[in-house]
Amino acid sequence: MSKRMSDENVFNKEITDEDAINQRFGNISIENQGQLKVTGLSATVFGTTTINGIVATSADKAWIHASGSSKCVLVDENGKVDEEKEFGKNYIHFIIKDGFHVYTPVLSGSIVKYIDGESTPVCSKSPHYATGICMTRDGSDVLVCLVQRTILHINDSTQGEVHHIDMAGNTIKTYTKDEKDQTKLFTFPDRIAQNVNLDLCVVDVLDIDFSCRVVVVTSDSTIRFTYQGRPELDKTFFVGDIVCDSDGRIILTDLYNHSIHVLSSEGDFMKFLITADDGLTGPYSLALYDKTLWVGCKAGVVKLYKLKFD
Repeated sequence: MSKRMSDENVFNKEITDEDAINQRFGNISIENQGQLKVTGLSATVFGTTTINGIVATSADKAWIHASGSSKCVLVDENGKVDEEKEFGKNYIHFIIKDGFHVYTPVLSGSIVKYIDGESTPVCSKSPHYATGICMTRDGSDVLVCLVQRTILHINDSTQGEVHHIDMAGNTIKTYTKDEKDQTKLFTFPDRIAQNVNLDLCVVDVLDIDFSCRVVVVTSDSTIRFTYQGRPELDKTFFVGDIVCDSDGRIILTDLYNHSIHVLSSEGDFMKFLITADDGLTGPYSLALYDKTLWVGCKAGVVKLYKLKFD
């Protein structure tokens, strides 16, 4: 396998003009199924490994984390690197909170904040490992996914949790069991987003083959719905990331089926937003800023799309 992100951290700009975009993305202006429209804007390549995480700070800038890297890099839509942070350790996921980075190191129960070149633990949830992390919808606190063991050791007894914490490290609420029937909410919660109705939208890995479901949990700790992909798909439903838009729609990546799904806030499947037919390969991470959707893929590819919901 070729080398990971280079020391130069340079995006190679690949697509700028409309004809080239259409050639790479396919014609993806879609105007059916609820007047949901999407148009490819650009595509760039950042190293050779999967883009593990993206946090957009504007419609044209985002922080990028390449799998296996200890760095986080701010780039624009053309691939120009504006800034770089070196955390000094590999990490799973990150957010931007009040202008500073908060991240979850690999195989660690720690939630760590990075300010002015220094990493400081916010809290530790050991013996659990921390995985996905997101801000609460109002931006005040953090939601973090916690797992009992590595993904290669998932079994029927595996049970994960989601904790709502503040930046002083205090636990405000723990989500472990459904309040209605006391069954576990999660097996291996891996990524999380909070919707406008305050539901937790969680990517839950079910087995060592990376079969996933999306579990949507109310603020009262009851399951609103689960989603395990579409019956017409023939490959494992492996969800890499999940985001919610300002109208409550849920957008998620489907790595092995090379597609992006859109659900309503009540769990209705709306459509495949982008598929392999549109030139999408291995989508993993997502960031949504207003109507600009950033998609991080395998092989270091980052794509930008403009969304419109009529």
